[in-house]
Amino acid sequence: MPRWHQPYLGLTEFPADLTTFELDFFFTFKPNEIEALKSRYKPLLRIGAAIQLGFLKMAGCAVTSFKVVPRTLLHYIGQQLGEAAPSIASLRSLYKKRRRTLYEHQTWAIQLLGLADMAERQERMLFARLRDMARSSSSRDLLTQFASEWLYEHKLLIPAERRLRSLARRAMIDVEQDRRNRLREAALLRARRMRRRRPSRFADLREPRRTLEVVCFLRMALLRTTDAILHMTRQRTADLMREARDEAVSQDARNALTYREAVQAIRAFVEDTALDAESARDKIRYVLAQLQPKAYESRAAAVRDRLLDKGPAIRALLRSVTTLPIEGATQDPFVSR
Repeated sequence: MPRWHQPYLGLTEFPADLTTFELDFFFTFKPNEIEALKSRYKPLLRIGAAIQLGFLKMAGCAVTSFKVVPRTLLHYIGQQLGEAAPSIASLRSLYKKRRRTLYEHQTWAIQLLGLADMAERQERMLFARLRDMARSSSSRDLLTQFASEWLYEHKLLIPAERRLRSLARRAMIDVEQDRRNRLREAALLRARRMRRRRPSRFADLREPRRTLEVVCFLRMALLRTTDAILHMTRQRTADLMREARDEAVSQDARNALTYREAVQAIRAFVEDTALDAESARDKIRYVLAQLQPKAYESRAAAVRDRLLDKGPAIRALLRSVTTLPIEGATQDPFVSR
């Protein structure tokens, strides 16, 4: 694929300007394509289907927006088909009023070019290639661009950029995780050797092996301690959340009971024929004054309110975590924040 073609891959609308060279390259149709267009569609529909066909050759995916359609393109296609070039407005109106026509044109052009959607097996193949690329490149943009080129060369429709960037991100994470696992295995091996070695033999080790084993051992000990602290913090946080949620549910149940009792009392006052209207109103006001449970917009809001009552426990948890001597590399994004 020529390098100048790469920026067009994955586009969903026409670029602002197309050169004569690009028109010739993407929108010059073969005799069988022109015959297929003329035998299947009426004049205006031929122009629309031809635009879909040329755009698929250029971008590897279907055009979804007709906000910008170069006039030179309309004239160029019209000359090939022997038709008068339609106005941009009529083309937009064609697809705006007849969405089924748009989808039919796209399906026809895809089938004519022999394109297909990416299947699960092909996605796995692409992901494997992205993983290989990620070993030597840390740019998600480059991986996304490579994915578009790979799909185009394999006659597969290029999906939304969001999907390709997600694949590239997964490939980078997978490679980084693999590297971390390898380093961890190497460090664990050194730490195991350190634990099994007698202290009397440690002094006989040569440098830098002795220093390396000490560093690995200390590093693994620190990581295990950190994991234990994070696990206990997570468990305590979950306990506080569960307590607040249970209290909110219990409060809802109590409120429901209170409301039911109030409704029963009010009904009794209304049905008591011995009470005059003013007396009944006074008694209902009294019941309503006693019935003042706190109202929440949602269950989550009720849980948050219950957490406010657990301030001392939450502050104690935060204090125990923030006082830990947590450090990291200067360039680490979590440390810089």
